[in-house]
Amino acid sequence: MTVPSLVVEAFLGGSWVVLTDDVRVADRVAIRRGRQNELGSADAGMLTLVLVDDQGLYTEGGPAAHPEWTKGAQVRVSVNGSARFAGRVTSLKTRWRGTVGRAVTTVTAVDAIAELAADDVLAGDAALPYAGTGPAAWWPMDEPAGALTAR
Repeated sequence: MTVPSLVVEAFLGGSWVVLTDDVRVADRVAIRRGRQNELGSADAGMLTLVLVDDQGLYTEGGPAAHPEWTKGAQVRVSVNGSARFAGRVTSLKTRWRGTVGRAVTTVTAVDAIAELAADDVLAGDAALPYAGTGPAAWWPMDEPAGALTAR
């Protein structure tokens, strides 16, 4: 059995930056999306992961952090080359672990469904993490009224 290949990235400074080496896999990367059971309603997707932050790279507003690493930053996760999550950061919580100066930042992000549910104004921005993926199929539905066949 092969070990899954996890890739975590953030869109910073106009390009995707790989954060995978700083992910604390022991704390689990949790992705929740869809329906939790057959009777439930579809929920927005949510990502929670923990980053090792000893150098302050992921402390929001910190001197070593990228200026775009804030709430609203785009993040995506793939496993074995297959996209598993794309969305925006909603929470960055940095805390110290133990007394040896080990800092970690818990990152929480939501997908476009959560953004759309939160505010209609975000509808255009909510699609940005998915830009470039392209539709699987396209039916413009521009046949004249009463048409019996599609073009």
